[in-house]
Order: sequence, then C-alpha cells, then structure tokens
Amino acid sequence: MNVIEKGKKQLIGLSVTIIVVSLAFLAGGVFLIVSGAIGISESAYAVGIVLKMVFGVILILLGIVGLGAGIVMVWTGGAIKAKYGSIMEGNLGFGTVNMQKCPKCGSQIKEDEKFCGICGYHFEKPKCPNCGEEVDQDKKYCTNCGEKM
Repeated sequence: MNVIEKGKKQLIGLSVTIIVVSLAFLAGGVFLIVSGAIGISESAYAVGIVLKMVFGVILILLGIVGLGAGIVMVWTGGAIKAKYGSIMEGNLGFGTVNMQKCPKCGSQIKEDEKFCGICGYHFEKPKCPNCGEEVDQDKKYCTNCGEKM
C-alpha cells in the first residue's frame, strides 16, 4: 500500500468521525430547542429558555457545517486514486518526481546522463586543478583552497 492509499484511508476515517460528531451536535441542538420550547409552555425561567434555544441553534449550525465538511471529505477520499505516476510506490518511470532534474532548465534527466539534452548543462562538477575538490560550475574560485577555476 502506497502513501496515497494510506492517506486516503485516514481521510475517510477522519471524515466518518466528523460526520458522527456532527450528527451528535444536531441531535443535541434539537434536544435543547425542544426542551426550551417545552419550558415556554410551562412558563419556566426565561433566561434558561433563551439559553437553551440559542445553544440549540448554535449546535445545529455546527452540526450542519460539520456534516457538510464530512461528506465532502468522504467524497474526496473516495475520489483519490494512485494508479500511475510518482505517487505509486516504487514507480521510477520517466516523467515522475523521482527523476532528477536539470538545475539549469528543469528538464527531466536520467541518472546516467552527463549532459542535459535540452540546454547542454554538464552535470558532473568540475574539480579544482589545485586541490581536486569538486566545485560548483557557477563558482569562479575553489571554495576549498581559493584557486581560480
């Protein structure tokens, strides 16, 4: 199982949890509103009734938002596919992010190539004539001994 498939399972698991919690919020909100409405008919304490109604509405709104987000996450998790390209485990075929890229033009290159086929960039670092240390091509002096390249 590749990384994408593991992430897909985790996303679906998280979204199911969010949906369950959202349904609990909805049920709690309905309960608070109903108990507040019953309190109105019994002429109970007014502040308590208002608080129940307000918190009931807030819980219902949170439940609706959470339910929507959970459904979108389940849908997204179900749509994720890892059939080809760099997201497949062990896929080293041409055209993937596992390939090396030319530092000058960004085109993809194979490991054994010494020059870029697009811009001609030389991949092997030149060596300092004085100390033999590898030096980046854009350097004018050796970073090890200071010799002019």
